Amino acid sequence: MNRKYVLDLINKKQFSVIDGAGHAYFEKPACKVVFDEGRKILSDYEKYKATRFADEDAMGIAMTLLDIEPKKDNDFLGSPCCAINKSFKINTNKASCSYSDLLLGEVNPYFVHFPSFVYPFTYGREMKRTFKRNNIAVNGIWVQAFKELIILNIIWPLGGYFRKLKKFIGLV
Repeated sequence: MNRKYVLDLINKKQFSVIDGAGHAYFEKPACKVVFDEGRKILSDYEKYKATRFADEDAMGIAMTLLDIEPKKDNDFLGSPCCAINKSFKINTNKASCSYSDLLLGEVNPYFVHFPSFVYPFTYGREMKRTFKRNNIAVNGIWVQAFKELIILNIIWPLGGYFRKLKKFIGLV
């Protein structure tokens, strides 16, 4: 989406950027106003000339129209994938996370995104800690982490080799 075009269209100077963390940016019940505005924008989304629908853009427009301040660019959203070497440190029960990022330097994000199949044991450890802290039974976390590790490091690479082999011998 062309944010400059949208800003000109809605007569605002600064766009409220939430990027990939839109689902974590709002709290009930205060979010009703912004989500109602988002639904209005969705019903007339063609007007904004976006090439495809993105919920982050729709919510960004809503926040901009409602004069909700944009998020800070640094330290809002983090990912273990951005951490240099083994600098990623997290403790969900203490609400702390930090790592060294190649572009941003030292980062202390408010929200951390764990993509599927990335760092399954770190994710499992934090899930176990959180479940234990809240007295919730913990079953299958390590089995799931091990399965994700096998899929990511063995099954998916083997699948790629088999596709190349089938293509090479003319089966595809």
